[in-house]
This record gives sequence, structure tokens and C-alpha cells, in this order.
Amino acid sequence: LNKIIPISQSALSQHLAALRQAGLVETRRMSQTIYYSISSDACAAIIHALKEHYCDM
Repeated sequence: LNKIIPISQSALSQHLAALRQAGLVETRRMSQTIYYSISSDACAAIIHALKEHYCDM
């Protein structure tokens, strides 16, 4: 994510932590790497709708 989102690693970590606390993403750890995924189909549908409306113009 850090390669495509122009914010510092610490800021990105804070945003991901807020999303996790809100229940929007889930995490799993493998060794020292943390993987994030969307927590529900409803959340994925909202993200898809926003992407289609704002990014695919």
C-alpha cells in the first residue's frame, strides 16, 4: 500500500488501525507481515460503488 498511497508509513498504519477498530477490515499475521482484508461483503459493495462512481469517470 505504501507504494501506491502517498502518505507516510506511520500515517497509513494509523488509518488501517482506525479501519480495524471500526470493524471495516480484518487482519491476519504471518511472521512479521500483517495482511488486511475487507471484513464483509457489505463493506466491499460500498467500496465498489464508490470506486465506480468516483474513479471510473
